[in-house]
Amino acid sequence: MSRTKSSAGDGLIVSRGAWQFDDAVPGVFDTHISKSIPGYLEGHDLVVERIRSRMQNSGRCYDLGCSTGTLTAKMAACSDPDRMVIVGIDQVDGMIARAGNRCKAFANVSFELADIVHYDFLPSSVIVSYYTLHFTPVAGRMGLVRRICRALQPDGLFLLFEKIRFSDPRLDRQMTEKYHRFKKSRGFSSEEIRSKAQALEGVLKPNTESGNLAMLDQAGFGHVSIVFNELCWQGYLASAQPVPD
Repeated sequence: MSRTKSSAGDGLIVSRGAWQFDDAVPGVFDTHISKSIPGYLEGHDLVVERIRSRMQNSGRCYDLGCSTGTLTAKMAACSDPDRMVIVGIDQVDGMIARAGNRCKAFANVSFELADIVHYDFLPSSVIVSYYTLHFTPVAGRMGLVRRICRALQPDGLFLLFEKIRFSDPRLDRQMTEKYHRFKKSRGFSSEEIRSKAQALEGVLKPNTESGNLAMLDQAGFGHVSIVFNELCWQGYLASAQPVPD
């Protein structure tokens, strides 16, 4: 059965329950995502601020779901190229190609075409998942986050940014309405907003705030702070040890 296609804005044509990051998405990803998520670029700056001191040390940093390498490049710009290795991981060829081109000036940056759910992480100082985990299968998230925790060195950091849902259905509807008003203020039409939401049905599966905190705790992170909170989007800083201010 053929799916009805419609516009999600920025030239993206989508079908219900069939959102993908290949085809035309890599070419418009940066523009589309920065308009779609509140504080998207500001969140990049927050990540860099939190990990800047770690990036001057010896070690390894992973950018999970690196897309076009925008955040990867910002992390590379604050790293010591002789001491810190940065690895961007994505499972879309077009994203990896653009990320590699964006970061070609950084000798300590490399990219791998891989699925993070089945990836074997090497010992790391920093691991960042910037709006990526909520696209992975729910059944595999706990195991993935446990492997991330085990890969981190004792003073390592995990930065997790996610879309969340609210356990109270009424509040969840209210926040969704506020989010759609935000998207309208960024130039998306009601039809484009509806089409994108329908395309993401069953593809993007957000957890609740309490669910994310419980997952991080059960994975072995002894210290978790919420460092970003805007509408239905949150960022968490997780570590095994307390993080100095």
